[in-house]
Amino acid sequence: MGKPKPGWNGIVHCEVIEALEPTLLRYTWTDDGGGDVTEVAYRLESMGDGTRFTYEHTGFTGVGGLFMSQMLGRIRRKMLDTGLPPVLADLGDDGRLRPGSALRAGA
Repeated sequence: MGKPKPGWNGIVHCEVIEALEPTLLRYTWTDDGGGDVTEVAYRLESMGDGTRFTYEHTGFTGVGGLFMSQMLGRIRRKMLDTGLPPVLADLGDDGRLRPGSALRAGA
């Protein structure tokens, strides 16, 4: 759920279409407004001493789809560039937040 905006009530309906633990999560993404049913995919790949994370959101069509793609692209870049690095830095080897982390689980 997100903050409602003109043309969007803030609710996203999703259905998982593929999950391959721990490397892939794919799901559909749509709203109540009759817009495109798009697809989101998160992929993890081993790369030498690290892991490559890939995010894709595809399936947008028409002018409305272009607008939505651009809007969501800005939000996702901020999420991935600003929000995700502190979370990853505070995760222990067990995938849980380290004791004393300023982040809150489930927030």
